Amino acid sequence: MISLENDFNIKLVNDHRSPSNIYGFILFTDEHPYMKKVMRDEDFWLEFNDKSGINWPIFSIKALDQQDIDYNKKALTFFNLDNVEKDLPCIVIFALDSKNEELAYQRTYKIKGNNIDEVHNSIKRVIETVADIEKTIRENDNTDHQSTLFVA
Repeated sequence: MISLENDFNIKLVNDHRSPSNIYGFILFTDEHPYMKKVMRDEDFWLEFNDKSGINWPIFSIKALDQQDIDYNKKALTFFNLDNVEKDLPCIVIFALDSKNEELAYQRTYKIKGNNIDEVHNSIKRVIETVADIEKTIRENDNTDHQSTLFVA
C-alpha cells in the first residue's frame, strides 16, 4: 500500500498496475482522529493489504488541512466528491477501462466509526466485499468490471 501525503498524483496507479484494473483510495483528514490511528497502524495496513491481495492496490490519501485548497480540490474533483467535511473519511473503489485511461466505474463508501475498532471494521468490510468481487471477476475472466462491480 502506498501513502500519498504530499502531492496527489494519480500517475502512481500506472506504477502499481492492477491485474483486475480495480483500485482503492482511502481519503481522510486530520479531523478524523480514529481514522488517523487506524491509518498509522502498520498491523492494520498489513491486514488490509493481505485482504486486497496483489490484484488490486489500495492507496491512502490524507487530505491536507483546509489551507491547501488546490490539493484537496484535485483529489475531490478526481473522485467526484463535493467537499472535505461532508465526504471524508471514505474509501473510493474504482475500475479503469481496458486501456487504463478512463474511469469505467467508481463507488464511494463512507467510513464510519466512533472508535478505532469501528473505523477498522468499516474499512475492512469494504475491502473484503471488493476482494470477493475481484476474485469473482478474475475466476470468471470477466473484463467487464463496470457491470460486475455495479451489481455488487
